[in-house]
Amino acid sequence: MENNRKKLLEIDKKIIELLGKRFIISKEIGKIKIKKNIEPLQTEYWNYTEEIRQILANENNVNSKLVNKLFNLIRKESLKEQKKSK
Repeated sequence: MENNRKKLLEIDKKIIELLGKRFIISKEIGKIKIKKNIEPLQTEYWNYTEEIRQILANENNVNSKLVNKLFNLIRKESLKEQKKSK
């Protein structure tokens, strides 16, 4: 059990590191959107990526509702950070 817990912590670490990288990229996108006077939320693109995530969730046997909830939280945080990029 201890070995599996260590594996989980290592995976958690990787997830957090990837989130950090994702937020850096999101901030850069936010700066570009501001320069080009583009709305922070682009619904068409969001819907496209949501479909892709649902497919990926199903392919990896992950609850698609959970994935949707997680990425909605990530999206809200990303939009908040993009607005701060002004």
